Amino acid sequence: MTQSGAPLPSGRGSVGAASKPAAADHVPFLAKKNFTIFCLLLVLSSLGWLRTFGEPLVPEPFFFLQLADPQFGMYTADKDFRQETSNFEFAIANANRLFPAFVIVCGDLINKAGDPAQTAEYLRVASKLDRSIRLYNVPGNHDVGNEPTVESLAMYRRNFGPDYYTFRVANMAGFVLNSSIIAAPRNVPQELAKQESWLRQELERAKNDGMRRLVVFQHHPWFLSAPDEKDQYFNIPLERRRTYLELFARYGVSHVFAGHYHRNAFGKDGALEMVTTGPVGKPLGKDPSGFRVVIVRDTGIEHQYYGLGEIPNKVELAERATTGHEEVREHVNMQEIWPPGMALRRYLRAGVRARSVSDGSYQTKSAIQTYVWQTLLLWRDPSLTLRALKAGGFGDRN
Repeated sequence: MTQSGAPLPSGRGSVGAASKPAAADHVPFLAKKNFTIFCLLLVLSSLGWLRTFGEPLVPEPFFFLQLADPQFGMYTADKDFRQETSNFEFAIANANRLFPAFVIVCGDLINKAGDPAQTAEYLRVASKLDRSIRLYNVPGNHDVGNEPTVESLAMYRRNFGPDYYTFRVANMAGFVLNSSIIAAPRNVPQELAKQESWLRQELERAKNDGMRRLVVFQHHPWFLSAPDEKDQYFNIPLERRRTYLELFARYGVSHVFAGHYHRNAFGKDGALEMVTTGPVGKPLGKDPSGFRVVIVRDTGIEHQYYGLGEIPNKVELAERATTGHEEVREHVNMQEIWPPGMALRRYLRAGVRARSVSDGSYQTKSAIQTYVWQTLLLWRDPSLTLRALKAGGFGDRN
């Protein structure tokens, strides 16, 4: 899926005892038919009938963190980047603690395009993110220039990776765009056309694949509050804005997450939510430095911006339902079911499929890992597998 690039820990469910059930507690049929069910699922998975064996093990609900504008060098006009380092390190440390499905940084990674010191410092701090949490970089105008050139795009790609790509997590398809070549395409009209053609193909592919959530990530907001607002520095010119908003409406894109404004803003265009997130770097308004927590549920997408001094201790994913009494959606806790569960869970949750723009191939590292984990769980106790599937997925989100 991708041109390239790179889940709110939830409340722990109460399904399953912390220790292995006694033999007398096992359902006789399941105990006797362990091997039969095991072989059956092997066959079904080989035929592609069990989607979970080939997909990232990230059931809904899950959450991710959206950051924007770390912009190393902005505080002091490129004299140093001590404050940016402090802010970004704090954000990364909290990401490691909260353990989201992924972290995405929506542009202006640095303040001076191509600057070696700023680039090296951003990459150094970013490398502190837990290796099992995916990090997605998005290009901003300070990364590729206010009027991008072939050379500035090539430099960005060398330093940070692809400037537009797709990725998938559970039933969400993410589309990362280089908004700078949309906002100011004069020097790179061929890149504008290439990216638009690619986007149309990927939206069609996601629709055909039955993806339930289509979400776009970019640096510039299409608009701050109204889809027909006048052109200004902080939005994308109306001439091209209309084309893309119509495209998003046609394919059912529900959200666009952006930065650039160094403040928070929100607007709607029909069913589309345009979410502009404040900076993890230097603020330009009343909103403090911080980041956004985005929860993806089967009922929709929720999001909340937190200043760096207001970050929650954990992100609650469990939804409460009322059926005469309150009950919380249950998930099997792999750490309690299988001793290596924690280590396996961290590796499995790192897997997100990415399709290369150049050759259309899929990277499915998580497929074999997922297969092994679920096979081990099934072999140990099929009843736990059935309960996990009924609950909506394997593993807790703590």
